[in-house]
Amino acid sequence: ILPDFPLQRIGRWWHKDTEIDIVGIHDDEKTILFCEVKWSDLNKTDIARITKNLKNKASKVLWHNDNRKEIYCIVGRSITGVEKSSYKDVILYDLEDIFKNCE
Repeated sequence: ILPDFPLQRIGRWWHKDTEIDIVGIHDDEKTILFCEVKWSDLNKTDIARITKNLKNKASKVLWHNDNRKEIYCIVGRSITGVEKSSYKDVILYDLEDIFKNCE
């Protein structure tokens, strides 16, 4: 689903009471993916809130913090009222996008 982004490691990340659903890294390129998955219908307000929370949680991940490229992603059951491609700082996917890639 993420074009041009090879992952060398992927998994869930947590520390104390903070959890990120998916964190993927590419060590050689010092690139890290942070992704939240929500089983709900998301709108513009939800995306703004989730993005803010995800960026806050991402800052707690200790991995090349001074020199890394961060990619943010949100997956929802559906995303309504927004043009998914209009977000520059976060990649948005919903079930429709995922099923398209499975065909």
